[in-house]
Amino acid sequence: MYNDRMTYQVLARKYRPSSFSNLEGQDHISRALVNSLGTGKLHHAYLFSGTRGVGKTTIARILARCMNCEDGIKAEACGNCNSCREILEGRNVDLIEVDAASRTGVEDMRELLENVQYMPVGGRFKIYLIDEVHMLSKSSFNAMLKTLEEPPEHVKFLFATTDPKKIPVTVLSRCIQLNLKSLSVEQILHHLQIVLEAEAIDFEEAAIRLIANAADGSMRDALSLADQAIAYGSNVVGEDSVKSMLGLADQSPINDLLESIIEENGRELFSLIDGVAEYTPDYSLLLEEMVSFLHRLAVFQVVPDPREKLRGEQDKTDYFANKLDPEQLQLLYQIALMGQKDLPLAPNPRIGFEMVMLRMMSFFPSGSDSEEHSLVSSVAQNSSMGSLEADSVRDSGQSALRGLKEKLVGEKSGKTVKTEKAEISEEIKPAMEKSDSSNEEEKKNREHVSSKDELLPSDWLNVVESMKISGITKTLALNCELRSVEKDNVLLILDERHSSLFNKEHETKISAALTDFFSRKYLAEIKIGSLGCETPAEEIERRIVENKRKAMEEVNNDATIQHLVKAFDGKIDPESVVKTGS
Repeated sequence: MYNDRMTYQVLARKYRPSSFSNLEGQDHISRALVNSLGTGKLHHAYLFSGTRGVGKTTIARILARCMNCEDGIKAEACGNCNSCREILEGRNVDLIEVDAASRTGVEDMRELLENVQYMPVGGRFKIYLIDEVHMLSKSSFNAMLKTLEEPPEHVKFLFATTDPKKIPVTVLSRCIQLNLKSLSVEQILHHLQIVLEAEAIDFEEAAIRLIANAADGSMRDALSLADQAIAYGSNVVGEDSVKSMLGLADQSPINDLLESIIEENGRELFSLIDGVAEYTPDYSLLLEEMVSFLHRLAVFQVVPDPREKLRGEQDKTDYFANKLDPEQLQLLYQIALMGQKDLPLAPNPRIGFEMVMLRMMSFFPSGSDSEEHSLVSSVAQNSSMGSLEADSVRDSGQSALRGLKEKLVGEKSGKTVKTEKAEISEEIKPAMEKSDSSNEEEKKNREHVSSKDELLPSDWLNVVESMKISGITKTLALNCELRSVEKDNVLLILDERHSSLFNKEHETKISAALTDFFSRKYLAEIKIGSLGCETPAEEIERRIVENKRKAMEEVNNDATIQHLVKAFDGKIDPESVVKTGS
């Protein structure tokens, strides 16, 4: 029993690949080296670069075995000859492994290169494998340049580094550089499943997914964490034990905290914080998890494919991604991100965390303002005129004329402007009246639509604005053409340019909103195709552009305004001009 325990080999060493076919996630490297070995066109120096734990040294050793296999140079070493076994066991005299981090001096390099001239003992090549080669001093690199440029035929150099930028260009130019990729979560997950099944270890997929995410692209880190999880969970790799081991916050409190922020329920928010505080959490880690979750929500909104991005909370991700507008999500993300930075400055971590949560709730855009902002943002997505701000959609004649007043009067000093101010004040009054009448007209328009018993294509814009939908669903509806209504079936055609917005769940939401609005059953079907007429989003955009054009015409034809421009040698900023009438 004592000997068995002493001979235990960690997973990262036990399951180190011994051939190119066993490599995980480095197919581009395997292909290049297999082709070189197959044709016998071997370079004298190879540089393997990549982050830690992705297989740099492993690939170098596999290549060394293929070069010195007694059966000849080939893509698959036999694994049975003395050379293959010795390299695998780390005792081959013709494979000289050097740790550059501990032998950085020029004297070490000269001592190493003195033996280059001697033939290999038993193999075909004398192979120098220098790990972390970027740690060598400048003098060491200079000492090896000549040998690296014209080495003896029996010498091969294999370099490995995590930071190729620190290697002199003169060295890089003498090597074939092969860049290893960081492994994806799915690749690490697949390999962990194979290893744990081979070890007969019980595991939960959610647990090894957490390990794969924590490994951050490194297979060695993943296997080391798996070793730790096996010991921590007593030969069982469970989700709860892995979360505890990694110090991860449970996802459910984050979901609940976010829900209370969206609902603006302060009492519930502090109740949740009190519950979390009972476990004495790391608040910086909790904020980090919140930031990561908000990031995944933002990605999900753009690319609704959860296979590689989620950690088991797919349903909640879909729920929040549809409940939050992109603008709201970006605001919450920015507050949480800045909260991480400010947390060390707070009197204690809990106070800092509470203030971040309160800040999220205080600045969270809700109610009618949120819906109106959602409508404006959906129009902005279709507009190539980035200068048209959200205020262009609203009839804000008062603020626009105030801006004009500042443009014309603000820069001029020392002149009597009482008359001009009086004239401008007189101009503001009718503009405000026009704005109010415009709002009343819009309200009547909505009442007109809501009083109808049937859904008509000509009313689609007003229907969308009046229905109880928001976020991506509203954006999608604004980019759809109402093609036909047959009994209870509503056919909507989505503009091909916005096909990424499509999701079956939006059909359900639009159907429910139509049913609620008209008090009769409607079933919406969305198809992606070519449009036969303009969509509501295009109509809104056209109105904005047309109103802006008319507004500029009125300004240019207004004698009072032109008199002010001339008197004060001013200029009219076109972006400040908004048409306030109908």
